[in-house]
Amino acid sequence: MIGIMGSSDTTFILEKKSRDDSVATLFVTGRDVEYQTFTLRFEECRWNLLERSFQKDIEMKNAPEIIYNVISFVNDKGEWQGTATELLTSLDEKDITPQYLTKLLNEYSKTILLDNKICFKTSRTSTSRLVNLKKDIDGNDDDDGKNIPQESSLKGSPEGTSGTQLL
Repeated sequence: MIGIMGSSDTTFILEKKSRDDSVATLFVTGRDVEYQTFTLRFEECRWNLLERSFQKDIEMKNAPEIIYNVISFVNDKGEWQGTATELLTSLDEKDITPQYLTKLLNEYSKTILLDNKICFKTSRTSTSRLVNLKKDIDGNDDDDGKNIPQESSLKGSPEGTSGTQLL
């Protein structure tokens, strides 16, 4: 493996399976650079690009199958609430634990689930932890705009909420 680092902002790592192999993978990451991988072939004293993958592509390729099963399930149902154990039963999945399923859902909630317009939340009752999955058709969260003061509420009186007069 060969690594180059510039000002600790960006890292390039070139990895070859063996010293005489002509194909290598270049991993690029940094503060201002999206994580990417480049599959390269060294031919006639130059590196030729074979494939380029971005973070989202890599994540989708490496995501466990259960995540795609959950996406399909929520797309069919529209909305679902229950324990992780009940979700595993509904999916007819016996190979993973409820704790691991919750961990995976949490891990992929801001990426693959969000890309598929599925909202994931957990809540707790006195006896159990509930998993909430909902197909978000319009792409908006339920609480959008609730904490933003309305302009009309400030114009209702000659003074704003801070006691200063509005002009």
